[in-house]
Amino acid sequence: MEHHFIYGYRTITRLLKKIHGLIVNRKKVYRIMKENSWLCRARPKKVPNIGQPYYVTENKLDRDF
Repeated sequence: MEHHFIYGYRTITRLLKKIHGLIVNRKKVYRIMKENSWLCRARPKKVPNIGQPYYVTENKLDRDF
């Protein structure tokens, strides 16, 4: 069966209960999926670039708003 690592252990747990009527603990589903390398591939979160600004403009308004 070809899969693209779409479903995580939470989704699989819900599908087992909804479709097949099986009540399985989510930790057991996670353990089985981990042993078989079936876990969903989590995307890394984007980290904002915190640093110096690219350039500093001159104070044309002289802070007079």
